[in-house]
Amino acid sequence: MAVLILGGTQEARELKALLGDDAILALARTTRFGGAEGLAAYVEQHGITTIVDATHPFATRISANAQHAGVRVIRLERPGFVPEPGDDWTYVDTLAHAELPADARVFLTTGHHEVEALDAHPAFFLVRALNPPPTLPPHHELILAKGPFDLSTELALIERHQLTHLVTKDSGGPDAKLQAARAKSLRVVLIRRPLKPPVATTAETPEAVSLLLSD
Repeated sequence: MAVLILGGTQEARELKALLGDDAILALARTTRFGGAEGLAAYVEQHGITTIVDATHPFATRISANAQHAGVRVIRLERPGFVPEPGDDWTYVDTLAHAELPADARVFLTTGHHEVEALDAHPAFFLVRALNPPPTLPPHHELILAKGPFDLSTELALIERHQLTHLVTKDSGGPDAKLQAARAKSLRVVLIRRPLKPPVATTAETPEAVSLLLSD
């Protein structure tokens, strides 16, 4: 068995730890295959028999490329966020569809994702990202940081900046900012996940993938 894990998520790292030397972990930020043809060539050169697509739910291109590599593909994808009774959540397809009042104070954690849609919005935005987005709203504060973040940190940010809204992606998994938003009764806008190419086999946990690979 030779497994290529297309990673970028915590689940990808956990799966690599389970499989050990039977797997190669290719992290999204450090590995470049050169498109679908490059990925197929890599698979052939390394004798890969299975690709596990454990990329971020919003990473669509590499998922599409995996379909053309000529080997079995298993998608490891965490479930989306699940609202609880009383949550004030709205789902939108794009950031441009988020209806935010002019006097809102928004916690924006979508990274570079369509931030240009807010370049004339009058609200205040606390923007948290790994790298500075190319455009930013007129009234903003930028925080460059990498998670995970704990609940106390998120609660402190909400209190310090008197935030009223949270805008984020439906990435799934444990999420302190959504817990904090719930605790502080913030309105939440979630960007829906983009559609990925269908695969025959999917799993929600690294342990489930490991069992599939042992069959």
